[in-house]
Amino acid sequence: MKKVFTIVILCVLGLSVKLSAENRWHVYGGVNLSHMTEKPLLVNDSYGWGAGGYVGGGYEIRFSDYVSLSPQLEISYLNNGASLNVGNFDFYLNHSEWRGMWNVTIPIAFNVRIPFSEKVGMLLGAGPYLQETFVLREYGFGTSEKVTNNDETFAKRFNFGMFGEAAIETGSHLGYVFRVQYPFLQETWSRKTLTLSLGVRYYF
Repeated sequence: MKKVFTIVILCVLGLSVKLSAENRWHVYGGVNLSHMTEKPLLVNDSYGWGAGGYVGGGYEIRFSDYVSLSPQLEISYLNNGASLNVGNFDFYLNHSEWRGMWNVTIPIAFNVRIPFSEKVGMLLGAGPYLQETFVLREYGFGTSEKVTNNDETFAKRFNFGMFGEAAIETGSHLGYVFRVQYPFLQETWSRKTLTLSLGVRYYF
């Protein structure tokens, strides 16, 4: 899977050389809410939501004033919110699926820009993302103590999925972004975790 990261980066560099006159860098950051959509095994209940955050940067490759491609590199903290409040469960049973994950992510957005006026417009984007968890926080087996796990195999730490986002852009530099993302692989730390994000993006 690490070869996939290398291929993505090489493709991005090739495109950016051809269209550099129209391109621009951006940075962004914000907060997120995550929810593990998997149902608990022992009770007819659902997990809650957990708060996190993210920062990143990217490069917009513009094919026209309306269509662009934005490869990005992002560091995020996701709290999957997988906690229960079942009275006859001990602390560990209520929190056994909880995960706090530090991730490095490569989102690649295919964008369409819709101008409303000279200074205000909307940017709609969607595409795939690759993600690797490099630090995991979870509760130690049978305890209420959080432990750090960064020793699992790459197969447990890696995931990929799809995301969609909508941004309101004001002027040439500032955008306010809402994003939804969901992973595909089901046997990883970040499995079945829906994430909603709200942030700010600044273009140079």
